[in-house]
Amino acid sequence: MDNKKNKIDFFSFINSISGLIFSFQYMNTILGNAYFITGREPPWKCWDDRCYRTAKAMFNWIPADEREGTYHNALDDAVYQTKHLIKILGE
Repeated sequence: MDNKKNKIDFFSFINSISGLIFSFQYMNTILGNAYFITGREPPWKCWDDRCYRTAKAMFNWIPADEREGTYHNALDDAVYQTKHLIKILGE
């Protein structure tokens, strides 16, 4: 199995669907299958499926910092959400 080619194919696929909105369950399924195809174990169990919105709703008194980047840009959204999640988990 050519792992380098698989990585390129996977990232090409992710880039082709960027801008579309999917549930975290859908994306975790895609990522879980990518782990499986490359012979790795996903770093989560099915009962641990969570998303940023879950944490944001549970800790809604912890504000996010000022938004940077472009709205609905996958990378900018991910960075923004990660920074807020780190802040939430630090509480």
